[in-house]
Amino acid sequence: MKGLTRRGIHLATAVVFWMAFTTSTQEAHADRQAHVLLLITPALRGDQQRDLIQSVEAHLSGLPVEVHTTSNTSLDVFDVSAVKKTAAFFNADSVVWTNSDLGDARFWNMEGDSQPLAFSVPDTDEGWLPRCEAFASIVLSMISPRLPASPQQRESTSVQGPESKPVEPSNADSFVTLQFRIGVNFPTSRLNPSAIAGMAAEIVLPPLDNRLSIALDASFTRPRLEGEGNDPGLGAYSYVNSVYELKIAADLIVRPLGLKYAFIPLLGAGPAVQFLKTTQTSTLTEGRNFEQNLEIGLEVLLGLDVAMGPGFLVLDLRYLYTDLDHRLTGDTNGGNVATSLGYRFRF
Repeated sequence: MKGLTRRGIHLATAVVFWMAFTTSTQEAHADRQAHVLLLITPALRGDQQRDLIQSVEAHLSGLPVEVHTTSNTSLDVFDVSAVKKTAAFFNADSVVWTNSDLGDARFWNMEGDSQPLAFSVPDTDEGWLPRCEAFASIVLSMISPRLPASPQQRESTSVQGPESKPVEPSNADSFVTLQFRIGVNFPTSRLNPSAIAGMAAEIVLPPLDNRLSIALDASFTRPRLEGEGNDPGLGAYSYVNSVYELKIAADLIVRPLGLKYAFIPLLGAGPAVQFLKTTQTSTLTEGRNFEQNLEIGLEVLLGLDVAMGPGFLVLDLRYLYTDLDHRLTGDTNGGNVATSLGYRFRF
């Protein structure tokens, strides 16, 4: 009896383990009903990579597809065995690789030894987001035949396909930025270099995907000039000229590459009004002499915005020219080249 009891216990234990193992295996197979797609984007960074991934996920939404992404820069896309190893690591059923402008892409089906399918998204003037939509549509058309047939899938694939027109993005919204900066001013006259501080309120306009903006810019600097002279009747003397310069400019700014990158170059130009006041102290007279006036000029600027935090780090180079014809300074100019560093807050 004891032997039979032991055998019964052993048999029951084996049955329990067998049932647990088969159940977990079935659940694992059930979990693997989703098609696993690996998206390899070695040349894409920041907003570009995010836009492409979001477009692919949006097109595959509602389908039994699980998307993984990697930016493995060392992967040789022409080495099939290397691609298969990467796919095995992610347990992927299909692999898609693309270069930086979506002009060269590869699609691999990991079942069997099929060769990769090459495709590309033609470059157009419609912008980056429509190209992402077109790319996602092509990927969907390649994955769809490999998915389990379902009404939801048939409905989705009937709408999307490689020939479907990319969805046009809605017009970009305008927004406002406020910039503060400080730097060094190099006068184009005989005045000495000086510190300069500035601020700007900018409205980024919707047309051309926020490439155009209008800015109202103000800056203040106080260059000086120290010198000595000799008057035949009065003898040797020394003097100090301090020029107070307040500039207000209305600049039209262009960002040729738009706002999709971490580093955003910009250029601009516009009319400027400069308020000039010259104060002179001299050993020839007591007290101070001063002159002031207002001049119209032109400002040209080059800059670089670096996406950082809630706004942008700003590197700024500006050239300003106005006339400066005071008796205390002589016939000269109030122009300067100013370089500065600041931060642009976005609202």
